[in-house]
Amino acid sequence: MKRVAISSLLSLLVVGLLTACSSKRTTTSDKGDVGGWVVGDFHEHSYFSDGGNKLDDVFDHSTRNFGVNFMVNTDHGGAYPRHWDGRPWSAFPDIRFEGDHAGYDKNGERLMWRWQELRDFSFDKVAAFSKRYPTRHYIQGLEWNSPATGHTSTGIIADSGLPIAKFEYQFDASDKDTGGGPAEGLEKQNGREGGNGEMLPAETRARATAAAVAWLMKHHRYTSWAIPAHPERGGNVKVEDFRNINNAGPDVAFGFEGIPGHQKHTLRAIFYPENALGGGTYGGVGFIAAEVGGIWDALLGEGRHFWLFASSDFHGTTSDFWPGEYHKTWIYAGDTTSATSILDGMRSGKVFVTNGDLINKLDFTIASAAGKSATMGETLEAGKADRLTIKIRFKSPTRNHNGDTPEVATIQLIGGAVTGLVDPDSARYTHPRNESTKVLKIFTAADWVEKDGWYEVNHLIEHPVTNRYFRIRGTNHRVGTPFETDRSGNPLPDSLAVNLDLDGPAEAWTDLWFYSNPVFVNVTK
Repeated sequence: MKRVAISSLLSLLVVGLLTACSSKRTTTSDKGDVGGWVVGDFHEHSYFSDGGNKLDDVFDHSTRNFGVNFMVNTDHGGAYPRHWDGRPWSAFPDIRFEGDHAGYDKNGERLMWRWQELRDFSFDKVAAFSKRYPTRHYIQGLEWNSPATGHTSTGIIADSGLPIAKFEYQFDASDKDTGGGPAEGLEKQNGREGGNGEMLPAETRARATAAAVAWLMKHHRYTSWAIPAHPERGGNVKVEDFRNINNAGPDVAFGFEGIPGHQKHTLRAIFYPENALGGGTYGGVGFIAAEVGGIWDALLGEGRHFWLFASSDFHGTTSDFWPGEYHKTWIYAGDTTSATSILDGMRSGKVFVTNGDLINKLDFTIASAAGKSATMGETLEAGKADRLTIKIRFKSPTRNHNGDTPEVATIQLIGGAVTGLVDPDSARYTHPRNESTKVLKIFTAADWVEKDGWYEVNHLIEHPVTNRYFRIRGTNHRVGTPFETDRSGNPLPDSLAVNLDLDGPAEAWTDLWFYSNPVFVNVTK
């Protein structure tokens, strides 16, 4: 097979991105079109990998206690020793292990390849739980060990575990099985020499990751996703890695988990060590989303539909909050009875994320004097002579799951220029910044009014000159709160919270933020 240079490959993928971004898709359900906001968590673990609970218990507890509308089991790829109830596979002598021998764990228990676990056991447990709760949505996923983007939350809405098993076998960097996998004709493209050897150079790993996303785009375009999780943690994921996967499959790789889990741990996200990008989290948010003008803004400045999400990354109650207890990703679905429609909502970008239920409703829109308007994930067509009104409306719950009454103290309006997609052969393809992005305005309680149970604030923009995007974030802190925000209102590193003499959970509940996804404005003559 002829080796293709990565720059040429990615140039072709950009063409696919432009084509895909122009397509539209609607979803219907035989249960009727019932639109509304849903709460989701698509990153949690069970005994099937390194979690500390039965899959059923994770789903059941979060559904009953924290109002989660949909959940995804995302146990790691690779090989693991336990069945769904925590017993080792050796407790089931009739089970036949497939593929190459995966070896044993430190306790001498035989390991099973994750692809077989997905196909033969995990999917069935998820499907059975869905039947128990028909008004909720439970999906089989995978925390994919991507060759280039590391841990990546992945899922496929399907009628069996075979599709996600085929994906894991082919593309997971921790799956070293070369015994044929769950189906014939599968090619190992997991970034390892021969599929089970040493990791290959970065350029080859990038191609393997792009190939994996392209495979999802080809076979499960509207029923799958691949969203890098806690991308800052290893310090290795770069802006070009995001660009590569978004080019390869814009309908699949359309965002990242910028608000990581493990926030109940000492110093909150202690799994973000000092060598992480940015040196840790900021107000519980990863550096990529928290830095104004950084990687996320660089992607938005290209006009990419690349959205921010949050998940619990639940493994157990020692270090983690239950799904829905602290993190919430709010998604607008055209039909809340359809799991595919919820995925469409994720892809649309009509999404906002919260910590500690700082808010539970958000209406963020931009309208022109001509009466046109757009909300999160959408684009408003406006003229240079237009007057634009940015409207922010929000509500907070009476109590969050810590028993507190959360109150928003400040909201920041952030904006930057949109200049178009960067060519993969350009030097700017590896540039991680958008220098035009700034905090444009900081609002406080003195700026908003209460209307019909909502708090509302409006901001006027006279005569937009260039294509732009706008996003907002809010917190329960005022500007210049010691160890929490700087004099410009930006979140400070969570490592400073040691000065507050609070443990992990107490600091998490004390330091609350929400983030919106952007609204784009396309300025015409």
